[in-house]
Amino acid sequence: MARIDDVKSGADHVEAISDEVHAHLRVAAEEELGKGQSVWKVLIQNPRAFSVVVVVLATAILQGAELSMSGSMLGSQAFCKVMGAWDETSQAYVVAAGHVSAWNAGATPSQFFGYYMAGILSDRYGRKMVIIGSMGLIVIGAIIETESINWKIWLLSKVVMGIATGSIMASSATYVAEVSPRELRGGCLIGYQFFTNLGNLVAAIALDLSAKTWSDPSNPLQWKIPLYIMIALPVVMSAAAFVMLVESPSWLVIKNRLPDAMKSLQWIYPWMTTDDLELELAKLQYTVDKERMENEANRGESWLACLQGSNLRRTGVAMIPALAWVLAGNVVLILSAYFFSLAGESNALQSTVIVQCTGIAVNLFAAILVENQRIGRWLILVVGLFIQTGGMFMIGAVGARWGSTIAGNAVAGNLVIAGVVISNIGCQLGPQAVSFLYASESGSSRLRAKTTSISMSIGSLVGQCTSILFPFILEDWGTQVGFFFGGFGALFLIICLVWVPDYTGRSHAQIDELYARKIPARKFASTDCTGNYGSNVLHDEVSATEP
Repeated sequence: MARIDDVKSGADHVEAISDEVHAHLRVAAEEELGKGQSVWKVLIQNPRAFSVVVVVLATAILQGAELSMSGSMLGSQAFCKVMGAWDETSQAYVVAAGHVSAWNAGATPSQFFGYYMAGILSDRYGRKMVIIGSMGLIVIGAIIETESINWKIWLLSKVVMGIATGSIMASSATYVAEVSPRELRGGCLIGYQFFTNLGNLVAAIALDLSAKTWSDPSNPLQWKIPLYIMIALPVVMSAAAFVMLVESPSWLVIKNRLPDAMKSLQWIYPWMTTDDLELELAKLQYTVDKERMENEANRGESWLACLQGSNLRRTGVAMIPALAWVLAGNVVLILSAYFFSLAGESNALQSTVIVQCTGIAVNLFAAILVENQRIGRWLILVVGLFIQTGGMFMIGAVGARWGSTIAGNAVAGNLVIAGVVISNIGCQLGPQAVSFLYASESGSSRLRAKTTSISMSIGSLVGQCTSILFPFILEDWGTQVGFFFGGFGALFLIICLVWVPDYTGRSHAQIDELYARKIPARKFASTDCTGNYGSNVLHDEVSATEP
């Protein structure tokens, strides 16, 4: 069994080692099972740890920019000229619907594959290597995009980009959950959505400026300039990652590479003394060893283990916020420009930018509140979902009242816009903001990468299916589609009330204990953790040092 004394080369006899191991693990257990410190105190005390996390979070800009550009390129006549053909009816270059469907069909399974591979590769080669490798794959995908001369090569780029974005999302969320100090973990994970929205905004502005600067459809710079940005961004971020990132100490402890784990901790927490670092290492060992014992009782750490014992509940909780975000009308928010146009808004791009900026502001607000003990993750999730659902019902009510006569109706148009904005605020505050948080916090240390991959891949798959079905639903329902998604929002409100717990202020060890003891979701916040479950790590660690 791994021991904390493995990182100390100067021990002379077994008895001294046993006493030191026991002392470190006892204090580590007390701190892991106790309350955390002030958020602001930890933030001020750990500037490098925060900087390391921000470097990883910034990769979400690539995710947001790619998703935004993929959908917005069809608005560029220069792009449509290369990928499509002239249409006499519309007097414009148009890409065949079948080709657009092929792009979507190629992106969906490849992103799912990226999530899946991230879980495998992160466990085998480490979180850092997968993050950097994913950014390299994004560069390759962006180069293929830039050099595309027909829809088939563009399809290839979508496959590559799908794998890359799926992989980087899953691996980044896992890394941030493991490296962030307990008190900052919630805000940092919400930061992923903040940077995703920032990427959406950057892409929208870049596309608009390119269209205005190179308005001639025969000039390929109209659509290639934004793609050059997609090449430059991951190159810069990869350089920052090489300078700032170290391997996750949690992963190194799982792999029994304790000296390397100590080096990672020294880089992340340069202000700590040797004793402080050994205590941090002992905390990781305590959590990992407790989880290992629990997993041994449940027969392993394979993908199937995520669906066994208490891990089945953890995997389900990890998926709920992501599914709520998608099924409560996220596709309506993605296509907000369409609803603005339907409402008679002359500058749909400007309105979309306003929506994105609103989302960024709400993300920051959520990041501030998520570690507040009086508010926390669960309340943010439920309140946000309630607001999102209300916005959807407002859109549906407009359709029920005015039917298909919305165009030209100022009152109906303004109400549709209000419904979209309200729903977006709720989504960015609640389910979308905390979806990455629940996906990466719910799994145990040994199954975290796999649990994160499963929850994100299922959420992405359902989201893609919703996007494919949405045009047909919209054609039949019109703006009453708000009732369709609002109904799902109401259903997930009930699910969140019954099954989703609150992790606010909890360490990974405490979350493990609450699940192992089968504590009901609504009692997570009030239950004291003692460590008295499963095997006794302190006893086993000391016994392992005895001759």
